[in-house]
Amino acid sequence: MCELRCAGSIKGPEPLMLDVAKIARYSSVARTEAALRKLGERLGVGAEALARAIAKGNAARRQTALVDDATQPVCLIAGNPLPDDLLYRVAAQSGWHAVGHTLADQWTDRGPLVNEDGDPFVALARQINARQIDTRGFFDRAGSLVQQARVVGAKAAVLWLIEEDDTTV
Repeated sequence: MCELRCAGSIKGPEPLMLDVAKIARYSSVARTEAALRKLGERLGVGAEALARAIAKGNAARRQTALVDDATQPVCLIAGNPLPDDLLYRVAAQSGWHAVGHTLADQWTDRGPLVNEDGDPFVALARQINARQIDTRGFFDRAGSLVQQARVVGAKAAVLWLIEEDDTTV
């Protein structure tokens, strides 16, 4: 859940909460869509404004897409996001090209493109539901890790887990 408190033009005294469902099924997408519509109504953001924002966000995603042409063998660093790039630098010093996300990378990750056809609230709900970066989502974590390794062509992997996180494994 995401909570937003601010003053100004927001209607209503209570805090705003975006309560989304992360199970890969139609009812979860529908719940997330309803929550997004409610939030949009409270913030004064309609379908047209959201569609423009999605188009602008997708343009930014396209500009920041990186092409990784590593010549060294690839090591996937997965699990909990690291606080910095120290492990990546250690891997580089050892002759590996480390791939993965630090905490800062994860916080600034715009995610995949959002479908610009049709209802923007539905499209955004589908993207939120499909993203697999959170620890509370319901998805096949082992299968996702294997898929990540295949996509980047990893020859090795480091699974970095903090002791307190029982949801990543």
